Amino acid sequence: MRDKLIAILEATGYPAYLQGSFAEDEEYPDTFFTFWEFMADDHYHDNTPTARDHGYWVYCYSSDPIKIETLMRELERSLRGAGFTPEGGPIDLKSDVETHVGKLLTVYYKEVIA
Repeated sequence: MRDKLIAILEATGYPAYLQGSFAEDEEYPDTFFTFWEFMADDHYHDNTPTARDHGYWVYCYSSDPIKIETLMRELERSLRGAGFTPEGGPIDLKSDVETHVGKLLTVYYKEVIA
């Protein structure tokens, strides 16, 4: 499932990284995504897993506050089109550096395990 999410994020033309993977002294790209899978719950039928609910926090950081608004609206549409379910819309997020602003979108995906 992670590969599907990364493909959608990178289809925007910006890189995607696992949240927390930058070194403290590493310079941020102008615009980029990070993500974190906070949930991967299985559903069972007759003691056999039949589906898995994935939950992701998708972060976007940019040095351009206007670009981030447009980019997150477009990303939300792309994720919906790929079967992800956003929980609400993007919310503001504090960045670790003064040069960037951030947005956070929580999304879910139900994976059928056959």
